[in-house]
Amino acid sequence: MSQGLWGCKKCSKGENCGTSFYSCPSILDDETEQEQSFTTTKTTPLGSLFRVYAHKNNLRVEKLRFMYRGNILQDQYTSKSIGLKDEAQLVCYKLITITMKDTKSKLKAYYQVTHHETLHKTFASFAGRRSKAQGKNISVGDFAFTMQGKTLSAEMTVSSLPLTDNNQITCVCK
Repeated sequence: MSQGLWGCKKCSKGENCGTSFYSCPSILDDETEQEQSFTTTKTTPLGSLFRVYAHKNNLRVEKLRFMYRGNILQDQYTSKSIGLKDEAQLVCYKLITITMKDTKSKLKAYYQVTHHETLHKTFASFAGRRSKAQGKNISVGDFAFTMQGKTLSAEMTVSSLPLTDNNQITCVCK
């Protein structure tokens, strides 16, 4: 098999990846642990790579979160702008939608989270929205969060809950 001048050995396009025009990341599916390799230019927005990945796997790109070294990747980032090394591994997480509803103010908000995340950020964000809507400072500790009658703590991970898309967490101000 002959290799070209650009790309990397992994994707059979050459061996000069470190200085090439191309980037050859792989994407690891967090659930299935299957890895897929891609070739893209270093200046192409990663959003196009994300859309190709979603299409190849029959998924909706807006239901996915891509991360590199613990950082969430935005569509407009490029391999060059984030210092993506050749043969780097991106991780793809499927997003779960959580609906938060406040029984008193009727405030309703939707959050997209991965199954690894704790509920802390979601609870804090909802408390902030409620504070803004009410015009007063309300902390997370002033709320009780429940799901299907079960009290939830901010340290719980999404995977510890019986969640599917659009499950509702109820928020009651103490």
